[in-house]
Amino acid sequence: MRYLSVKKTVDSIMNKVKKFHMKGLEIATNNAPDNKASKYIKVTNSDRKKSILCVVGILIAYAILYTFYSKWKRENEMKRVQESIEQYERDKLEYIETGHTR
Repeated sequence: MRYLSVKKTVDSIMNKVKKFHMKGLEIATNNAPDNKASKYIKVTNSDRKKSILCVVGILIAYAILYTFYSKWKRENEMKRVQESIEQYERDKLEYIETGHTR
């Protein structure tokens, strides 16, 4: 009994998906430039060029962001190293003066 209710639910969901898909195909074919019945949305050369430019733009933006991130990371690492060296020098002077370590 439970199997039948699950099957009915799955079937109703699949029917809704099919209706939604058919509605999308209908909209795509109505908006196609030559109004031919087609399964696929028409992609023109200008669409391809825009897509390529978009991908290239995203790659350039990623490269710029990665460059700034790596520069920031290096600067922070150098700052930590410099602080460690300064702390070492202070500890060395303290040991020379007092003979005690931290």
